[in-house]
Amino acid sequence: MHNLMIAAGLVVMVVAVIVWVSAVFGSHMVESVKTGQLMTSGIYAWVRHPVYSSFLLLNCGLLLIQVNWWLLTLPFIYWVALTVLMKHTEERWLENEFGDEYIQYAAHVNRIFPWPPQRLTKPRES
Repeated sequence: MHNLMIAAGLVVMVVAVIVWVSAVFGSHMVESVKTGQLMTSGIYAWVRHPVYSSFLLLNCGLLLIQVNWWLLTLPFIYWVALTVLMKHTEERWLENEFGDEYIQYAAHVNRIFPWPPQRLTKPRES
């Protein structure tokens, strides 16, 4: 069981690094910020806050390696606190900044947990 937990922790940590690198280097974040565009492609099609996701995943991986079940409650507490904080700060700002575009985006993309993208628009009926 110990080796399985360590292996799972390492896999989760690798995923965390991939998410972070995709957010910071693979998404043209700097250009989007400079031009005032909402990022909805790349990793941002999978998760609205990939940098926060990567930190949460990295911590989960580290805690799995510790093989201490009690420590695994910490990511849940972090997730709850982060969700409350983001709803009242960053997401409110994004909604004010981008309006309906952000509301539609937020309705289709998870806040913290990366998940395969859903269509942002309905397909045309033929």
